[in-house]
Amino acid sequence: MKRQTRSTAFTLVEMLVVLAIIAILAGLLVPVIRSERHKALQSVCIDNMHQLGLALTMYSQDFDGGYPGYMVDARDRQHPSNQVYWHSHFCRGTHDSSGQVNWALLTRPYVTRELRKGEGRNSVFFCPADTDRNARPFTSFELKMYLAAGGRTSGIQDAAGMAMIWEQWDFHAPVHYSEFDLRATLDTVFVDGHAKSLRLSDTTSARFGDGPNLHWRFKSTGGASSSSNGSDVIQ
Repeated sequence: MKRQTRSTAFTLVEMLVVLAIIAILAGLLVPVIRSERHKALQSVCIDNMHQLGLALTMYSQDFDGGYPGYMVDARDRQHPSNQVYWHSHFCRGTHDSSGQVNWALLTRPYVTRELRKGEGRNSVFFCPADTDRNARPFTSFELKMYLAAGGRTSGIQDAAGMAMIWEQWDFHAPVHYSEFDLRATLDTVFVDGHAKSLRLSDTTSARFGDGPNLHWRFKSTGGASSSSNGSDVIQ
């Protein structure tokens, strides 16, 4: 009488069950991995901004409380009343011509060689989640217009309430909202050195002339500003 042997091979049904379990586990793990990667990149971004905040503070100490100013650049001086021009060229560095000066270039000597030797996403001047260096060749961050227009530490009433630099885009969101989008959440360093991530729709914003530029200064005054001092208005 022959002894019946049981096959140990996977049946098609068993294999499908295993694949289904693997797919479910992968579906659960991918969001977790993505979230952890997001937190890691944002942590590096905040650290980079802290270093730049320290560099700007050292710059200010050397220049009697002043910050990198757009009047340093000859081309910007030709457009003193065109805030849109020096906002893009000096405060953001996104439209600069060859040899044009912006805040990042002026701040660079105050950043140690170890921190500035990296290129692209590895440089302290860039958010690691900012992958489009062609659009932002100098920095991922933006200097506040009030400071670039000649604002000094002696005139700042609330150093913990004035943003110094912030991300040009919401680099850490699945959809990268610009600084002008009320849905954006931007990593921000304030004049006193502390940093936080802010959702602009939950804050006051500063208007320059008729523009809806989201640049913060102090507390809400309820009025628009016609100059670069950035009076806050509630959205």
